[in-house]
Amino acid sequence: MSASIAPDVHRIVDASRDAGRGLVWSEVMRAFVQDLRKRGYSVLTLRDYRSDIAQLSTMTQVLPEEVDEDVLQEAWFGLKRAGFGAAVLRRKRAAHHSFLQFIKSRRRPEPLAVALWRMAASEPPADRVLLGLIITAGVRLSEIPAMEGRDIRLRSGTIRIRDGMRILPLHPALRAVFDLSRNEVPLVPFRPLLPGITGFPVNARTMHARFRRIARRLGWPALRPDEVRRDVAAHLMASGTPHGLVAAFLARDRGRPVAPRRGRFLDLTCLEPRLVTLPLIVSASNEQ
Repeated sequence: MSASIAPDVHRIVDASRDAGRGLVWSEVMRAFVQDLRKRGYSVLTLRDYRSDIAQLSTMTQVLPEEVDEDVLQEAWFGLKRAGFGAAVLRRKRAAHHSFLQFIKSRRRPEPLAVALWRMAASEPPADRVLLGLIITAGVRLSEIPAMEGRDIRLRSGTIRIRDGMRILPLHPALRAVFDLSRNEVPLVPFRPLLPGITGFPVNARTMHARFRRIARRLGWPALRPDEVRRDVAAHLMASGTPHGLVAAFLARDRGRPVAPRRGRFLDLTCLEPRLVTLPLIVSASNEQ
């Protein structure tokens, strides 16, 4: 009789373990979706990512905190064997990557943008300017090649993004980089802010490759610039910034009148009090 009871006991234990794991996954997925909502993701993306991560939870036998690159690689091979199309696979891959970054952020003692800026303290000035534009002004990599020295206005403390038609406040941490690296990153009026080897503007692909090299050196080989921008957007939302201004900061406002304008440019200098609260390290030599 004991032999017949033992399998039932094992089934009950396995069922309770699976139920507990399901509860943990559901709570983490709820927090993941809330985090995505704070970062400005659309309703459709939230729906798709929620279903993708729910599918991931059924494909793996691990807890959410145990998800790593190896787990995602096994899930990726399983999805490919299931015969999903290329577009669906790319979306699921992006959802898995976002979830992994969310899990890592739960273990991280400081925000992603702050950690990235701190780790880049010893990087070349031009690379720090690249990171600073993404972190403090929400600049897209595709917008940087068109920026010139005249777009950084130290006297008024603003940054003019020509391709994105936005004016952002100049964060003190980025201003310190410009002040300390005038020879490496000179603000010549009609010279590209971050030129190529020949001194001419580079294309967006070159900027993406440059960002990947920087992220790899800092120990973030899979980091994407949009994750950094959305991390700052989450900080703005937590500071009480209206959703329209956050969408304009990310250049996702779709031309809606969410802020004053200076000619054709959207004036977002009103974000300065909230962006300054982002705890980025300012060079000590600049403070003296």
